[in-house]
Amino acid sequence: MNEGLFIVLSGPSGAGKTSLVDRALKEYSELQKPVSYTTRSSREGEVDGQSYYFLNREKFREFQEQKAFVEWAEVYGELYGTSVEEIRKIWVRGKIIIKDLDIQGMQSVKKAFSKVITVFVAPPSIDALRQRLLKRGQEAPSLSDRLLQAEGEMIWKNRCDHSLINEDFERAWEHLKKIIEKVKNL
Repeated sequence: MNEGLFIVLSGPSGAGKTSLVDRALKEYSELQKPVSYTTRSSREGEVDGQSYYFLNREKFREFQEQKAFVEWAEVYGELYGTSVEEIRKIWVRGKIIIKDLDIQGMQSVKKAFSKVITVFVAPPSIDALRQRLLKRGQEAPSLSDRLLQAEGEMIWKNRCDHSLINEDFERAWEHLKKIIEKVKNL
C-alpha cells in the first residue's frame, strides 16, 4: 500500500478531539476521516456507513481474525475499529487522513504506518474536564472512571509529536490549523 499522511488526535474523553477533527474536515478538503466499525447500537441521527459501520460482535470478531483492522479497541463494553481498507481508499484518492483515537489506537496506527503525526489534545485541567463531561450528560461508565482514565492518559501529552490545550476552542483550532499547515506537504 502506498502510504499517505495520517494525522491522529488523541487525549482524554471530553478534551475536544472530535470537535477539532470535525472543524478540520469542514475547513480542509484534502482531509478525510475513515469511517470506523463498531458493535454499539446506532444513536439518533447516525447513519450506517457514514457515522460508523454498525456490526454485531460476531462479524466484528471475523474482521479481527482476518486482520482487517489497523487498530481496534474495546471501549466500555463495545468494540471499535478502523479498517485497513478504509485507509487505503482514502490514500488512493490522494487525501490526508485525520482521525481522533484513544491512546491505544494511536499507538497501533503509529506502529503500522510511517507517516503518522500525533497531536495530543488536553483539557485545561481535570476539573474543567469534569465540567465538560457533566455538561454532556456523561453516560456509563461513571464519571469518576473517565476522570481516572484521563489522569493516566495525560502522560502522553509530552510523548506525541504535538500537543495543545483546549481551554478556548478557537485558540485550540488555530493551534491545530498551524500543525495541519505545517505537515500537510510532507
